Amino acid sequence: MLFRSGTNTSLEILRDYRIIDIDDLLRRKEDSSTWMFPAFAEDIFRRRLLHAKLPGSPNHVLRSIMGTSPNPGKLASDYTGTTAADRALKIEIDWSDTWKSLLRTLYESNRLSAKLAEAWLRQRGTGKENRTLSPPPDDNPWEKPYWKKERTKQALFQLAARSAQRPTWSGADAIISLCMGGTLIFVSVCQHIWDAFLRSQVGLTDADRHNPLKKGMPHKVQALGIYTASAYWHQKISEQPGGGDRRRFIDYLGRLFSSALMDDRAMSYPGHNGFSVPNDELDPGNDVAQFLRDAVDYGDLHEAPHTTKHKDARQRTKWYLNPILSPYFRLPESHVKEPMYVDVVTVRKWLSDLKILTPSRSVVRHKGSGSADPRQLPLLPTGDETD
Repeated sequence: MLFRSGTNTSLEILRDYRIIDIDDLLRRKEDSSTWMFPAFAEDIFRRRLLHAKLPGSPNHVLRSIMGTSPNPGKLASDYTGTTAADRALKIEIDWSDTWKSLLRTLYESNRLSAKLAEAWLRQRGTGKENRTLSPPPDDNPWEKPYWKKERTKQALFQLAARSAQRPTWSGADAIISLCMGGTLIFVSVCQHIWDAFLRSQVGLTDADRHNPLKKGMPHKVQALGIYTASAYWHQKISEQPGGGDRRRFIDYLGRLFSSALMDDRAMSYPGHNGFSVPNDELDPGNDVAQFLRDAVDYGDLHEAPHTTKHKDARQRTKWYLNPILSPYFRLPESHVKEPMYVDVVTVRKWLSDLKILTPSRSVVRHKGSGSADPRQLPLLPTGDETD
């Protein structure tokens, strides 16, 4: 409780003060037009350059140096390289010759479209009788805007996996998406990119050295720096109180989500890089809810309200990994469609299997997680102490 200086009168929120949640202000909302972080990050980047006495344009300097992210079609070509169509698309032996010919031909001209066409075919069914259908004559349904938009990232990740390549991130938009409102993460990503750039210039003559202020930062350098930053933030999870348990849980979720997206070759569930639990199962005293709140407080998970599309219309909460961890786990940082629908019993089993929650062990709240740690000595005497 807050008191006015020299009086016993308590301060009242809104009348005497306001609480401003900076994290909430900088975090992206459903309406991206109200998102403040991109302009804030641009200002941070520009001021850093000015402080270092490096010349740069006063507007849009972040985009002028980091550039735009490569388009998905180029990424699909880069990931697959010389990989044959039958391997990259996993063309099944029992598919009709018409479909096989279509996919192989399409793969030569547009590898992303070929991957989406493969998924569209798989969604028609798993039986052989469904795979012998003739391809659509003219309208390629896998190119419909919303269907394609929801599955493009998953398609790229599957192509990379089938070609034994690591997905890459680069460009101003990708950097902003991975930081998701975190200014420290943004600065860290820029630092790791700069370190990767300096290493790439070692041993080069002055004539061969690259000037990123004039020619932009190479995308390969950005990709390396971003991955290194992601690994760095993954390592930092265990440095905070209770971080060992949380990192084991984050690692489990990373593997779970990655397997779900890679194994779903029909791309029927492109939103399964997060999970959702009904609110009425997460009462304040629930130890699972307590653990999840701690993970959110420490920035390892992001949570958001979630209205189910099921007929029961139960209010739910959804959780996603901090986007900066996406490169480390090879997961899309964007959130599309519906996340995994689970109940609190399932989450408890995850924690029990990891030995985080057991019948003889409950979650211990740590400093900064919303309530006092019973092991922490009080800052001021409570009157209960004895000499």
